[in-house]
Amino acid sequence: MPPPSPFKILPESSKDSNVGKKLPDRHFSPDIQQKACFHKNNCQANSSDKPPEVHQGFHRQILQGTAGAFAVRALAAAASLLMNVLLARVLSVSDYGVIALGLSWLNIVATLACFGTDTVSVRYIAEAKSRGDDSQIAAVMRWGQNLTMIFGTAVGVASCGLLYTIFSNYRENQLFALCSIVMAAPLLAFTLNRANVLRGVKKVVSAATVEMLLKPLGIILLVGGGSLISGWSTSMISVAFSIFLVHMTMAWVGRSVTHNLVAHHSGISVTSAQRQEWFQVAKSIVFMNVLGVLIGNMDTVFVGYFVDAGSAGIYRASAQLASLVSFGLGASNGIMAPLIAELYSNGKHADLRKTLRFSVALVGSVGVVSALTMGIWGEFALKLFGPEYQTGYYSLLILLTAQAINALCGPTGFMMSMTGHQVQAARLFTMSALISALLNILLIPSYGILGAAAANAIGIVLWNLSILVFLKHRLKIDPSVLVWLSPDTTKTKTT
Repeated sequence: MPPPSPFKILPESSKDSNVGKKLPDRHFSPDIQQKACFHKNNCQANSSDKPPEVHQGFHRQILQGTAGAFAVRALAAAASLLMNVLLARVLSVSDYGVIALGLSWLNIVATLACFGTDTVSVRYIAEAKSRGDDSQIAAVMRWGQNLTMIFGTAVGVASCGLLYTIFSNYRENQLFALCSIVMAAPLLAFTLNRANVLRGVKKVVSAATVEMLLKPLGIILLVGGGSLISGWSTSMISVAFSIFLVHMTMAWVGRSVTHNLVAHHSGISVTSAQRQEWFQVAKSIVFMNVLGVLIGNMDTVFVGYFVDAGSAGIYRASAQLASLVSFGLGASNGIMAPLIAELYSNGKHADLRKTLRFSVALVGSVGVVSALTMGIWGEFALKLFGPEYQTGYYSLLILLTAQAINALCGPTGFMMSMTGHQVQAARLFTMSALISALLNILLIPSYGILGAAAANAIGIVLWNLSILVFLKHRLKIDPSVLVWLSPDTTKTKTT
């Protein structure tokens, strides 16, 4: 096994106390000191003195990874839109609302079932990959597989009991459809884990395909094919079963494409020390991840609870269109996450700032243009779902504004988790999620889907702004578009 990295991520307390300070030389091997420019007897040059082709290499890597993931996400976004239009057309507004509610609930439960193993996989596999430590990759994969399947099954069963309690006013067939969808939680959790294993080894296109493209294509195939055979008469229960079968397929594909990564390490076992370290990191990350998916899905759940299933379906259509704006940020995050972990753990902070500066310019531009385009054509796009869904246009405009701000803020969440600040991120996320939940409860009963959109938008903006303040003051790094308002200090050479 290769020796451990001299830049092993420090515990949370140690890292916070040393931010911005020059660490003693004994923490680094001589050759690494020279590369990272911390050796006191070496020249005072830093990574900004590297030739332009080094930085261009990072830019090329971002462009190539983002372009590939962007293409897959664009296809996935189009397929997801087509999937939702198909479901809205073959089902009644009320039945589509139940399916939309089930999918939102599934996202929440699967994120909890994943228990942070997705983000842990990106972080530790990226580090292990940079060291050539294949046994560490195998160990992380084994740990993630066991945790997601066992914990995911337990959480899925418990969630079904909770659904019967909360939505007791729903019909029996509606509750059965909801539970059929939610029981796919362990399968989706495992798929998310495997997609992030692929991101950890920088196979971002494969990761995006497994995580985002297979689901809508599979549902279109099953539901669309079934509708044609039955003459466009499709039941809500058959759609729920189709969704479960698609998630089984996704889990199988995820396992297949990552199997070769551990082909020669099948006998690797996870040590108690490794399990404890990953579990401690995952505890904070899962909290943040669940809160994140809550912000993105609890509005639909609250609309279904406070109003009705039909309104939940209309709101889901608006949210689906608004989410198209964020696929540029998601595509960039797929390659940025392992890059952030690699550059930060190796002390290459100047390279990290340079990379973030380039990334946010690309992603922010795409986000703003996408939001403006969707705002102009929003009413027409909603009409594709059916005439009833056009009532969600003003909700769509509110959500588009929030997504544009989200894109302009850059990879805030990944900056926190990939640099070991997941505890602080969880605290800030908690604040944002609680405020958003409170606003949902206060606004939805009076303003319906407009109140849900406003509450969701405020939660997204609060989360991003709070993280930006933390990163700016603690790490002296700004991943947002605001970095372009300040001079590029990475171009300045130290003498």
